[in-house]
Amino acid sequence: MRPGLFTLVLALTTSPVVARADEPTFGPAYGPANDPSPPASASANSKWYGLPMLVSDLVSAAIWSATVVSSSTSGPDNPAEQASVLALFPYLITSPVVHALHGHGWRAVGSVALRLVLPTAGFVIGGLAATCPPPPGVVPSGIEYCDSLDIAFKGALVGSGIAAVLAMVIDDAALTWEPPDEPAPAKASLRPPALQWLPTLGVAHDSGNNAVPTFGVAGSF
Repeated sequence: MRPGLFTLVLALTTSPVVARADEPTFGPAYGPANDPSPPASASANSKWYGLPMLVSDLVSAAIWSATVVSSSTSGPDNPAEQASVLALFPYLITSPVVHALHGHGWRAVGSVALRLVLPTAGFVIGGLAATCPPPPGVVPSGIEYCDSLDIAFKGALVGSGIAAVLAMVIDDAALTWEPPDEPAPAKASLRPPALQWLPTLGVAHDSGNNAVPTFGVAGSF
């Protein structure tokens, strides 16, 4: 009996196994659905950018407060009154500029409208609500014990000041929140190539048409 001729056939095929980003992945090591990290809280999903506006409004409020204090102790030619007019510029300009720089055009428009409409309404309401106090005693007819126009003007200033502070609070605290910067997209994770091998068994024929058993190993990586 002719000894069998054994032939070792090694078939190596390269078939890389890569997990594409649009294909579902399996296993806790690669599946994004199995990410154990907790979801971000609501407060972490927004950021506040109102610090420049807050500083500018505090400067304007400080100038106006100093004007009120100095006007009660100084004469009519008070230089602090001119400074109070200059304080209108940071009050009206800083906020819309900050909103616009952060890409919120409509907020910039709304900020200007808020800072103009509320003080105007406060001016009107304060002027109408201010009245002369009751006379301390009997006042002869034809003598005015109270300047109603001056009282109305002071009441209008108080009303507009309170409304301006309210506009600052609303603008600086409620209109200056935005979503955080979007992080750079994460690169798709690659599944480590898996090495697989499989034994093969077959029958071949030699030049004399004799059956020759063959075996080998097939692999992929």
